[in-house]
Amino acid sequence: MRYLLGLVLAYLVMAPAMADETWNTEYGLVIYEQDLGDVAILSYPVDRGRRGTVYFPGLAGNYDNRSVHEGYWIEDGPGPCMAEIVGADGRRSNNWGRVIIAFDLPAFPTSWTALGGDCFDDPTIPLRGEVPF
Repeated sequence: MRYLLGLVLAYLVMAPAMADETWNTEYGLVIYEQDLGDVAILSYPVDRGRRGTVYFPGLAGNYDNRSVHEGYWIEDGPGPCMAEIVGADGRRSNNWGRVIIAFDLPAFPTSWTALGGDCFDDPTIPLRGEVPF
């Protein structure tokens, strides 16, 4: 019995996040929502209970070889972009931009630093995401 309990605990500690990852930021909780094909989809608080979405192509299912990844964010409502964008999940808006995320360590769980920007602008606005303990 003790051996079985040890195996179960080891699995729980080593199991990948499976979209259960969260990070604390100065604006609130960022949540790893789902994988859609090869795209990892995260959400973040915007206002009045609404959430924006961040898409990272190529990051889905990657829990042990993370580094720097490029993606894009989309929020509802009017935005400054001249073109509308469609997210991997079908979300559409002209309120979007580019984002770059750099994970502190290659394996889950790890914190990160991201840079965001509007439309096609280079990402320059920093955001820190810390793993909650």
